[in-house]
Amino acid sequence: MWAVALACVSLSHTPGHYLDNCNTEPIVLDHVNVSQVHYMRLKPTCNYTFAPETCQWQTLSMHRFEPDIQDGFIVVSHGNASVQRHDEHMQNKSGEPFTQTPYVTTVELNDVDAGDTGCLITMGADSEGVGILVLGKAEDWWLAFTIPYQSYHIRHAWAYGNMSDVVAQFPFIIYGVFTFLLAVVVTDQAQSKGLMYLLILFSFVVDFAWPSVQTSLTLESDSDMWSTMWTVLFVLRVGLYLDLVSIVYLLDREENVEPEVRDWWTWMGRLLTAPWRYLRKQCQGNPKYAKVAQDERQSAPAAKPQAKKTTWFRCITWNLLLVVGYLFHVATGIGGYVLLPIVIARYRLWIPAPDPEKAQRLVVLVVYIAYAVVIAVALDGHLPLRTVLIVCLAIHFAGLSGALFTDNYEAYPDELGKAKKLIILLDIAQGCLLVAIVFSGNDDLLHVTAAVALAGIVGCIYKVWVLNRSLPGKDV
Repeated sequence: MWAVALACVSLSHTPGHYLDNCNTEPIVLDHVNVSQVHYMRLKPTCNYTFAPETCQWQTLSMHRFEPDIQDGFIVVSHGNASVQRHDEHMQNKSGEPFTQTPYVTTVELNDVDAGDTGCLITMGADSEGVGILVLGKAEDWWLAFTIPYQSYHIRHAWAYGNMSDVVAQFPFIIYGVFTFLLAVVVTDQAQSKGLMYLLILFSFVVDFAWPSVQTSLTLESDSDMWSTMWTVLFVLRVGLYLDLVSIVYLLDREENVEPEVRDWWTWMGRLLTAPWRYLRKQCQGNPKYAKVAQDERQSAPAAKPQAKKTTWFRCITWNLLLVVGYLFHVATGIGGYVLLPIVIARYRLWIPAPDPEKAQRLVVLVVYIAYAVVIAVALDGHLPLRTVLIVCLAIHFAGLSGALFTDNYEAYPDELGKAKKLIILLDIAQGCLLVAIVFSGNDDLLHVTAAVALAGIVGCIYKVWVLNRSLPGKDV
């Protein structure tokens, strides 16, 4: 669910424009002081024109993926009153640390005041090439979640090639193949060890090593890309990959190997993974980090102390740490949203809840509260409302389908009483509106859908509360 949600969020963030052909009508830009990037294939036969909602910008700049190109320009016009042309004249070379691409600034304007409204920005060049227009400085808070999707697109379709949008995302396809092989074809841990190393090697090359080499070669000098942020992310990526290799190496070995027979690689792996092993030991309450005591009545071996009982606090703390680690992997562009979840699932690194049924209800409650918060943020204009509604309702109906077509739990239990029919009607209405907004972007329809979705969320929270009360001694 995390991977699906973050992949959908990545479609919502700027860059919102990847332009292959010149536009006939000006492209309207809003929120111009929130950082947004527009990629264009420049041609000497035509220019690109943008109409920002305001003509006062914190920054306006032009960039290239290659150095030594200076035949482009930006024109800022305000009706017939004023025209300002800014030709490419700078060569400020650096590496973009998140997408790992070369970044050559050729025009940079700060604190631009071109009037109140009604201005136009025109960008063009005397030769073919890729140009980048940047507006604003403030970053959206969810920008880091888009790194895997955006970096593949920018690197493969714009910076280093001209792949189609679908082909540019080929690493996701390969990650999908690895996921299928490990989940369905090669499920035995001993037999899949080589596949795990191959998966990490693929991620290391595609997500880190090759982009870094390409950036260095393009900038013609390795020192140009070593900004403070690039260095920090470089070190962090190296550390994360070493940690992943150490986890696979340690947990694929015989778990009863004694310290005196461990080789140098084992000791190095234990050193690199010491922080997470210590935290898991504290959260698990067990000196053997990969074990959980399933039956407290079973007597423990004399040489090993009995594991402490897992508590809710320990369970939630450790599993939240896994989520934080996952976000670090996503923000650094490692693993295409799936690498760490594969490692967590393969080695069962999470700590099971003391009461799985109670945990399931708690997760459902948190998810629907999160839906309400995200929809409220979208209604306030900080997220694309249509995308948010489609994602939230799609996940809702995926879970509902699982309840209707499996015996895991009942979708509409009788304990709901008179509210049962109302909740069913809300789900029917949400389903119809979901189909409608997929094929229509009407603003009024979107706001109606948001209102019905929020009512449906209240119904789902009520359902969790009723089910919780129906089980004696079970409180969320």
